[in-house]
Amino acid sequence: MDKDHAKTIPISEILDKLNYRPHWINHTKALYQSPLQSGRSLSFWVYLKTNRWYDYSLGIGGDLTNLAQYYLKFTNENHTLVDANRWITNLSSQRLIKAIPQSSDLIGDLASLQLKSQKPIGYVGLIHYLDQLRIPLSIARRHLQEIQVQNLVSRRSFLALGFKNEQNGFALKNPFFSGFVGPRAISFVRAQTCLPKAIHIFQTCLDYLAVLGQLSDRGLQADVIIVHEISLLPQVTAYLQDYGYRTLYSWLTSNPIGEQARHALTQFCQSQDRLRHVPMTDVFAPHEQVIDWHRQTWHRLD
Repeated sequence: MDKDHAKTIPISEILDKLNYRPHWINHTKALYQSPLQSGRSLSFWVYLKTNRWYDYSLGIGGDLTNLAQYYLKFTNENHTLVDANRWITNLSSQRLIKAIPQSSDLIGDLASLQLKSQKPIGYVGLIHYLDQLRIPLSIARRHLQEIQVQNLVSRRSFLALGFKNEQNGFALKNPFFSGFVGPRAISFVRAQTCLPKAIHIFQTCLDYLAVLGQLSDRGLQADVIIVHEISLLPQVTAYLQDYGYRTLYSWLTSNPIGEQARHALTQFCQSQDRLRHVPMTDVFAPHEQVIDWHRQTWHRLD
């Protein structure tokens, strides 16, 4: 795709596929939460008639190609013009995985949460929580942070385990809370091997760490995506389309919602060239979740 072609693709369409919706819109312009910042700044304007954008908080703007380069840079990806054009092509032509409703397992008003601090895991309550889950602290400390969050409404703070996502927010877990601080987004973990032919999709970061525990932290020798919640599954398509993967392993919950998600992934894989979907539910059966299987079987497998 060249830059002239990119100019014909509405910026609003790309933002929609990134799970951004306008907070205000009329026939000439639309206001969005900035996709280029980790906060919730309502500073990103899209001018619909000219198909250009400007982030008034950052003082930058341009066309869709410029946006793609800034977004890839913000998410710590390669952001050359070639990378940007490939990213635009993938997003604009992809067969979207439909959003799947999920049970309301998130509590609290996520918009009212503010990140106060992040540091290596040290709080005894979180360490005890990991011990109950049979997740070795050595593994957890390599992938998680101890996050202090404040509820801006109640003014109360709490601690949680945090896994960084692709928009510089954190997916949060503690015994009483599951949610996000900052943007709701998936996480991508790049393999140590170059151009892996496989990718694993996990529902939660705890499921991912559970499998690492089962493998004695030897790694999966593949790329990994953690969706954190099933409703974010549509975000994975930009990472899958035309990237040369041959096998997609899914570790999604064994219930009707997980089944819908597996079906959506199978349909998506069938739209790709030689991409095979392998559900891993048989591995953790008869348990519904990977983490539950891990708690019962850890030390039985090497």
